Amino acid sequence: MHRVRILGLVLHGFYRRRQGGYVTPRLGDFGHCLTFEDIFPACELLARHELLEWKVIWGAGSASFGTGRISPLGIEVMEGRVRSPLPMLLPHPAAGGTQCGSTVSTDIAHYLHGISSALDCCEAGSADLAEARRRLRELAEHPLVSAMASAPGSPQEPRL
Repeated sequence: MHRVRILGLVLHGFYRRRQGGYVTPRLGDFGHCLTFEDIFPACELLARHELLEWKVIWGAGSASFGTGRISPLGIEVMEGRVRSPLPMLLPHPAAGGTQCGSTVSTDIAHYLHGISSALDCCEAGSADLAEARRRLRELAEHPLVSAMASAPGSPQEPRL
């Protein structure tokens, strides 16, 4: 699994548990596909970028163990109010789809940004990446998608 996906899953796991204090990560908190070898280095990296408040109990790197909670900056990133200081693919914090013209927050720009960030870290050929970026740009420029992406409450414009 790519690092951008792991970082997004870990931050999302802490976001879901944001009401409590410090928590020690368990495997089920971040989806069943992550191991502790994925989780703890991701926690340390997220902490270095001030997205988590993280306390190492013992060890360092992939052999570490600790406890943490999402930081105010991490909450802002998860809710789409600020851009993440490091590339990651964030799951949408609210389950359910986007509804244009309703009180449900329109988060199309967030998804476009996530796809763009994933392309930045993709290990594909330059021709394939250029084609994917072209198609993503065409999607973002579609009048309906553009209107939803610029709706009030949407995060910053994606870099395509």
